[in-house]
Amino acid sequence: YWHWRADSRAMVTHIGGVRATNPNAILAITATHSTHSSATLAEAPGSFQSPQFAPDSRHMLYVVSAETSPDALVLADDSGQPRSCRKV
Repeated sequence: YWHWRADSRAMVTHIGGVRATNPNAILAITATHSTHSSATLAEAPGSFQSPQFAPDSRHMLYVVSAETSPDALVLADDSGQPRSCRKV
């Protein structure tokens, strides 16, 4: 699953489902322009698999999971750095 930035300079991707069933599952930002860099996010992807950029491309939302807690909705900046997190 993926979502393009409004300016098409990057996309946020959720690949491979959840780590509970696939240890290779990842959340990543894939750059399509030289002014942005690609990165794999450290968090384990959660059950909801459709990450989204905000319309202004300055923030994104994605869901993460942990083995000992429920999934959480993360508000992050455009580089994937979390700013806020809520359990869902």
